[in-house]
Amino acid sequence: MLITTYHYRIKDSGKANRVLSKMSRSVNMVWNFCKQTQQEALKNKSVKLIDDKKSGEKASIPYFLTKFEMNNLVSGSSKELELHSQTVQFVSEEYITRRKQFKTLLRWRGKKSLGMDTV
Repeated sequence: MLITTYHYRIKDSGKANRVLSKMSRSVNMVWNFCKQTQQEALKNKSVKLIDDKKSGEKASIPYFLTKFEMNNLVSGSSKELELHSQTVQFVSEEYITRRKQFKTLLRWRGKKSLGMDTV
């Protein structure tokens, strides 16, 4: 079985790089907004009470926002950020997924977090 592989080199006038850099800054802004919102939620509501099914008592866990709550908070920001609304939702859902995976608050995202050069 023979697999053919093609390599392409794309040349642009720099406009594509500027557009991608702007989009990546907007994605970082959504990520940082999710982190800031989560910090505020933990500061204002430090615990969430849930019913323990086994013992019947109330247990307290740290109050972390759900995907649904975070999507409601970031809705409407896509027009100002010049991103598609599904991109904004995906970034907020990805933040919640990774926060659950690592069971801690995640780091802030800066200029180099998406492989951006200084433009």
